[in-house]
Amino acid sequence: VYSTGIEQTLEPGTETVFKYVGCFKEYTNGTRLMKGYHQDFPDALTNQLCARLCQKKGFRYAGMQYGKECFCDSNKPKFQHFAKDEECSTRCDGNNNQICGGNWRISMFEIAGTVTTIDPGTYLGCYKDQESPRALKGHLEDFRNSLVPFMCTGLCYSMGFLYAGTQFSKQCFCGDEHPNPNLKVGEAECAKPCSGDATKKCGGDYRNSVYQTGIPDVPVHEKYVGCYNDFNNHIFKAHKTTLTKTNTPRRCLNYCWQLGFKYSGVEYGQECLCGNDKPDSSFLVSGDECGMICSGDQLETCGGQWRLAVYSTDLSTFVEPLEIEQRITNDSTTVKPCQLSKTTINGKRVCSGDIIFEEQFSSPLGEKWKHTIKISEAPDYEFAVFQADPKNSFVSQNKLVIKPTIVDDVQVLTGSLYLEGCTGTPGTRECGFQAFSYNILPPVASARINTRNSFSFRYGIVEIKAKLPVGDWLIPELWLEPKNHPYGPDYASGRIRLAMCRGNKNLLCNGQDLGSNHLESGVVMGPKDDVRSRSISSTVPDNWHDYFHTYTLYWTPDSISFKTDNELPQEIVSSGGRLCEITGFSRNTCTLWGSGSNIAPFDTDFYISLGLSSGNARDFPDDCINRGQTKPWTNLQVKALLNFWQDKANWSATWDEDKSALSVEYIRVTAL
Repeated sequence: VYSTGIEQTLEPGTETVFKYVGCFKEYTNGTRLMKGYHQDFPDALTNQLCARLCQKKGFRYAGMQYGKECFCDSNKPKFQHFAKDEECSTRCDGNNNQICGGNWRISMFEIAGTVTTIDPGTYLGCYKDQESPRALKGHLEDFRNSLVPFMCTGLCYSMGFLYAGTQFSKQCFCGDEHPNPNLKVGEAECAKPCSGDATKKCGGDYRNSVYQTGIPDVPVHEKYVGCYNDFNNHIFKAHKTTLTKTNTPRRCLNYCWQLGFKYSGVEYGQECLCGNDKPDSSFLVSGDECGMICSGDQLETCGGQWRLAVYSTDLSTFVEPLEIEQRITNDSTTVKPCQLSKTTINGKRVCSGDIIFEEQFSSPLGEKWKHTIKISEAPDYEFAVFQADPKNSFVSQNKLVIKPTIVDDVQVLTGSLYLEGCTGTPGTRECGFQAFSYNILPPVASARINTRNSFSFRYGIVEIKAKLPVGDWLIPELWLEPKNHPYGPDYASGRIRLAMCRGNKNLLCNGQDLGSNHLESGVVMGPKDDVRSRSISSTVPDNWHDYFHTYTLYWTPDSISFKTDNELPQEIVSSGGRLCEITGFSRNTCTLWGSGSNIAPFDTDFYISLGLSSGNARDFPDDCINRGQTKPWTNLQVKALLNFWQDKANWSATWDEDKSALSVEYIRVTAL
């Protein structure tokens, strides 16, 4: 029995209860987990309402999704569909204190008095482990107070690993190493109760309860079909997963074979796709175009950017696979194919609910990311040079780290800087100059990366989990930038800022506390001489560096809203409102966006940009008081950069090697 302890009465005066089973995922291009019955309850869904409905319909399980959808079924879920509880984070429409699933995630309850045991996979036994190296080296997840065996095997399966091990009651280890038979010990040494269910056992002190995840491991030799040109809706539509640590042609082939598909395909280094139809020969391209390094083996290649390396699984006995993407309508017997979203990639619509971009920083920055290489000038005049130096941007412990460094004083005052591979305007100060007089070089070096050449989109749900920096005059950059600037240069075509927080701990501007406990999310727009922002604000007791937070943008053709963590989204423009007017622009200025929609300029393709800058002419008003002292520079004055540098002793003392870095755990973009 796996129970979190959540127990609720269905109706007053009855003894019938339902218990929480867990959060489960539906593969975007697969069939529904719960096929028995479906009904939507907009503005009304609660856990009790859905469970009561399923009970009356005679089903054993109730599942909630998207805050308003209720599903029923009598079949227990499989561990392969397990998802972390935090992935079910959508509040119920009818009760904001309850959770009702998420985006392709189901909060599942059992209506019977006890929760059914979910098969955790093939158990291999209890094995010794050690501090270093670990027996299962692929991934470690601490489930704290919620671990049961199926959650561990489900997690490892979803990441593409062959084995899972539970340990210390709450830890889950994943890996590809078959347990050493010489290290097998008696079951009494794996007798620690699971943190999520004391009736189950989850290893011991340096003892793993080891399971197979069910992914086979047959060779891939002589099964290569060819390299094919792929596109947004994919050659293989039946199933797609991202294996950020384990993808290879062999692993993907076995993954698809286990699901019952005839073909597998690897793409973009970490993506694995499955299908049953051999791609048309008209899409065949040179094998050299499928040369991207695999996430699971640096010596192997896994397709490329929109290039799919296809293999045959040689499936001898056909198993009915997951069907092409489906959505169940209010009529539970009606199934329809992929519902096209309003989200587009390169002008092409995608399926609603598809994850169209995901980055978990499990390996060094790949081809999807490009560095901005330039000295900052207009429009913001940050006091920094952006470069591709590995000391300023790198991946560490599955996180992107962007860290500022201080340039040597001699170089700042008398040196020259000419940037190789400059992405700024050639022949201008953006690409280099010689320091002289008060025209000094930027005293801060940092980094800014973007997806402009690899991924841009229009409309969707953007999630970024990040820890923001502290330190005087630091600004984190979690942006969406316009790809083609159709309404004009710079802010005329807009910028979306998912999270902007000044690094100063004690900063008063116009009498308002704008320090590191003050967060702004919103948009910036306007012609050169009239740039305005429209934002929502959030505060925390200390500062936004203390923890990782999830910053979410909801961007539709009619509205733009933001939320932080599990707070309710807040709109800056809603359906029917015209953004330029709401932001306070004159009717004459609004003609700049007259050819666009009500949310112009945010009705075009945008790309992701991440960075960290110091000082600028926009986010620090001239009346700011920092730790009791007046801001050391005046915006747009010719000596602003020099004055900033002259105050280095004060601001550099607040910078910390770790706390002054921007750290990003993941980015995910989902189609509406």
